[in-house]
This record gives sequence, C-alpha cells and structure tokens, in this order.
Amino acid sequence: MQTYYCPACMTTFAPYMCSESACPRCHTGTRRSNEPMSLEADSVFKEEMAKRAAEEQSKRTAAAFEVFLEERQRQEIAAAVEDLIRDSRDTA
Repeated sequence: MQTYYCPACMTTFAPYMCSESACPRCHTGTRRSNEPMSLEADSVFKEEMAKRAAEEQSKRTAAAFEVFLEERQRQEIAAAVEDLIRDSRDTA
C-alpha cells in the first residue's frame, strides 16, 4: 500500500489522510512511501479533523453573530428614526 511520510512529524499516513500530499498535522509536504502507516497516524488524523471542524464551527458562529448584531443595529436605527418622526409630529 502506498503511504505518505512526513519527515517533519516522522509519521507515515494513509493517502486519504493527506490532502494534496500535505501532512494533516503540520501541513508541510510529504513524500510517497511504501512503509506501513504509523500507529499514531489514525489518532493524529482524527485530532486534526476535530480541530478543523471546531474552527469551522467557530467561524460559522462568529459570522452568524455578526449578522445578528447588524440586524439588531438596523432595528435600533429604525426605531430611533420612528421615534424622531413621532416626536416631530407631536411638536408640530
């Protein structure tokens, strides 16, 4: 079985673990190898995938919060404009 060896991490990964031949841990280049997959490769891969998923979720949450804040600000401005219009009618 062809594998990918990362000299920086000294770990050999299965092909599906290396996106574009990059190490899932340090993201440096790997080289092709015929050595068996390292024992820690599966746990390293799972940890990195969990980190990426958490980062993506964090980005989505931050983006949703930004949308919420922008909508809230828009509503506050609209309410303030309505108050000004109402006040100008009351004084006229």
